[in-house]
Amino acid sequence: MVYIPRVKEIASITIGQTPTVTTELDHLYRTDSFVRFFIPLGYGMSQLNWKLAKIRVTGANTFTINIDTTGFDPFVLNDLDQKPQVIPAGEIPIGVIQGSKWIKPFI
Repeated sequence: MVYIPRVKEIASITIGQTPTVTTELDHLYRTDSFVRFFIPLGYGMSQLNWKLAKIRVTGANTFTINIDTTGFDPFVLNDLDQKPQVIPAGEIPIGVIQGSKWIKPFI
């Protein structure tokens, strides 16, 4: 069995009382799970960075969150090295993210 981290790159985040998050690929998350956001500078919506949210899955690559983003800066997709990501709470990463590359941990 191989462990595959479920960290996913974010394609978009809407503004609203129950915003929709769209991931680049299918996320395989489940309703009532918790996720944390990593939003690098240059993508807007910095108010969501490192926030923990409960999700409701609405599609293979979409879910809503329980954080009201009304009044947040809009999310803007850029072509920067660091990508915005959503990380399931409780996941243990197998490496450290630096830019857009994974660095293998020292074991």
